[in-house]
Amino acid sequence: PMGPIRCRPMPFYHRPGRTLRPLSAPAPATATSDTTTQATASGPMSTAEVGYAVIDLETTGLSPAADSIIEVGIVLLDPDGATQRSWSTLVDPGASVDVGPTFIHGLADLLVRDLAGRAVVAHNARFDVGFLTQALGALGRLNRGARIPRVCTMELARSYITTPSRRLVTCCESAGVRIGSHHCALD
Repeated sequence: PMGPIRCRPMPFYHRPGRTLRPLSAPAPATATSDTTTQATASGPMSTAEVGYAVIDLETTGLSPAADSIIEVGIVLLDPDGATQRSWSTLVDPGASVDVGPTFIHGLADLLVRDLAGRAVVAHNARFDVGFLTQALGALGRLNRGARIPRVCTMELARSYITTPSRRLVTCCESAGVRIGSHHCALD
């Protein structure tokens, strides 16, 4: 079992495919319990060195400012696309959307650790990244004005497959990908 994770605000970076420059000073070189290193003594790492975080969020609505995340599913990939690990969790948005003392359950810190330095991959990445930015910023885990590097499979779909729509289910069917419950974040 993992103990509490202590993290500084998430050091998200500028555009993927370029050398990643943190918006705040990089953390000292540290290695996590897996093989991922978040920063090196020589400076920030490129996305090609760190990899990707394929993410899906289920939410209470469509507005990051007014609605809440209720489920997170994440698959971490190395730079070559091999799966490193995955996890999902339900989130209780509560009446006031306050998820309580995050130091107890560590969800925000786990997200910070797993997303730091990676490009976020999502179908309709603008939507998911908007919710991540709002939620992590409100918890003080994301630097103000940080830009999250992202890859949007919905945008890429028009270049790689022919479908009547770019909805996730339609794209998966067209590509021959079996999708479980499309309203279950990890599926």
